[in-house]
Amino acid sequence: MAVLSNYTWVPWCCAVVAFFCAFGIGANDVANAFATSVGSGALSLRSAILIAAVMEFFGAFLLGGNVATTITKNITNAELYSDKPEVLMLGMMCVVLGVAMWLILATIYSLPVSTTHSCIGGMVGMAVVSLGWGAVKWVEVLKVVASWVISPVLSGVISTLVFWVVRKFILRSKEPLKRSFQSYPIIVAVTIALNLFLVLYKSESLNIQLPAWMTGLICIVVGLVVGIILQFTFIPYVKRKINREKEKEAAELAVKETQVEVEMVSTMESIPVQVEVKPEEQKEVKPEEKKETMADHFKEHQNIHAELEDEKSKVYQMHKNAEVFDPSTEKMFTYLQIITAVFNSFAHGANDVANAIGPFAACVAIYQTGNATGDATVNPATLVLGGVGIVVGLACLGYKVMAAIGVNMVKVTPSRGFSIEIGSALVIIFGSTLGLPLSTTHCKVGSTVGVGLVEGKNGVNWSLLYGVFAGWIITLFVCAISTGLIFAFAIYSPKL
Repeated sequence: MAVLSNYTWVPWCCAVVAFFCAFGIGANDVANAFATSVGSGALSLRSAILIAAVMEFFGAFLLGGNVATTITKNITNAELYSDKPEVLMLGMMCVVLGVAMWLILATIYSLPVSTTHSCIGGMVGMAVVSLGWGAVKWVEVLKVVASWVISPVLSGVISTLVFWVVRKFILRSKEPLKRSFQSYPIIVAVTIALNLFLVLYKSESLNIQLPAWMTGLICIVVGLVVGIILQFTFIPYVKRKINREKEKEAAELAVKETQVEVEMVSTMESIPVQVEVKPEEQKEVKPEEKKETMADHFKEHQNIHAELEDEKSKVYQMHKNAEVFDPSTEKMFTYLQIITAVFNSFAHGANDVANAIGPFAACVAIYQTGNATGDATVNPATLVLGGVGIVVGLACLGYKVMAAIGVNMVKVTPSRGFSIEIGSALVIIFGSTLGLPLSTTHCKVGSTVGVGLVEGKNGVNWSLLYGVFAGWIITLFVCAISTGLIFAFAIYSPKL
């Protein structure tokens, strides 16, 4: 076991860089998860940030696990560094730095990219520079390349089918609201079962020994129980609430009509009187200046629906031409989107937070043990660092990716958003059980495009989609090259 006391600065520097990496994950990866919920109006940006702040932490601490399966073991053989653990430790810091730079840059340009693929690219660059081309497990890299097609295509097909069924049997029925009430318990049961299975299956720390079919059966039973309970509690409440809202809207409309009539009568009876005012008596009235608060600043600059304010924009025309459904029926799907957003955030905290900070955890573990082949234990302080960085990143820059996926790519309403989330969740679940190399980011984008195509080819912003796909391809190369250059500079620079 090597003594690495001379390299204390490496894990400390890596901690700082890891915070910015978590910042990028929050701004890009987590923002992508909330894009459809915020874009459809089911959640406000502030609500999404609050949910992420709570559920990411709960997921990380309760189900985050003690051991992070670091990307090191999947892409390169750590045993090759057994006689020089300090090189691998420094390499992990360079990987975190390269990934952080790319995630933040991609977010600034509104490109949703895969955090895992970014880390894999960084590991490839570091391994090639340090040990040559033979140090990389290229079969695993080819799986990543395959996922560029597998993930979005599968998700797009499933989400298209889900939205087609919802549109045909609920949204386009003669009484869509009544039909939504009738089918709501079933939809809730499916939503709960899928999301619960996703959380349980992705959370490796639970160490569930049951076979997948048994876990699925338990989730279905839980979903059915929740659906039945809501049928006798939540549905009557929603019916009363919708009826009250309709009565309120009718009353407000009647008041407005009365006000218009009164104004017309007043205008006809009034006689304009012109009063001459001497120039010296005229005074310039200056409007009262209003100081901009921090909340006003964020509201103005983080408006994800900004493109819809320009009637000449492609996004405005795309939204205008999309089919419009009954507002009350659409509102029923907002609750399902909120449920899905909560589960997704919890699952992300349970699994992806620990894996995303895996290189940092590996760096700390190597320093503490002097061993390059050991498991990287994720301590609570590391999870706190990652959690705080994620929430800050989502709050500061998350609106960019949310706008791209939730507003500018296709028109997302609660019913469409529900179909997107269910479709992507289904593919992630079954893809994971079959061992397919799927990316949650790619699944979400594929589902979004699939639902948009239901409106026809004009239902998708193709120029934006091409840019996103190009971002997926260059992610691996950008992270590999940037990390390789950083690592080469750090390891081969002449000593002073």
